Amino acid sequence: MQETINEWEAVSKTTGGALVPRKCWSWIISFEWKKDFFFFLNTSTTELLMTIIDPQGNMKKLQKLPPNIAKEMLGVFLAPDGNNKAQKKVLVEKMQLYSEYIRTGHVSRHEAWVSLNMVTMKSLEYSLPALSLNEKDYTDIMKPVFKQFLPKMGINRNIKRDLLYATSEVQGLNLKNPFITQGTAHIKDITVKKTKPLMQG
Repeated sequence: MQETINEWEAVSKTTGGALVPRKCWSWIISFEWKKDFFFFLNTSTTELLMTIIDPQGNMKKLQKLPPNIAKEMLGVFLAPDGNNKAQKKVLVEKMQLYSEYIRTGHVSRHEAWVSLNMVTMKSLEYSLPALSLNEKDYTDIMKPVFKQFLPKMGINRNIKRDLLYATSEVQGLNLKNPFITQGTAHIKDITVKKTKPLMQG
């Protein structure tokens, strides 16, 4: 494992990069089976030592994390055990921030609609393929958005969500349901991986 780290470090230096200790960490994955179910073991206290060389040439210990702790990678917080608690918290805070911008701003109904669809929802949709949140999670995430955005658009904030997410063909408002968007993104990714020769098989 240390040899792999050393090789990655060498490649980074060759291309003009460097490994920064505060941006590097590791998860050592191990399972325990109990009655046909597996559980992740906390391996953050193992004696295995892994090191990297910082940009100043000093050797630093690589941080070891338990499998339930998420870290941000490409803008999304992910944990090896699959829990999405950290990313949900980030999304709730982000939606609250966008909602506060709209609440305190002077925007027209059209501008509020454009902001909702082209900024707020796009910011949310970016992380969906990597998540496995349930419908209640998305209800919690979208709650502050609907509370502030809908009145700005001249729409009752208590409007039925079925109508809000329905298509214009059936008199809906054509807003994308993030739970459905997450599911279709998963199906799309599975389909692509099954039809193309990839490293993962």
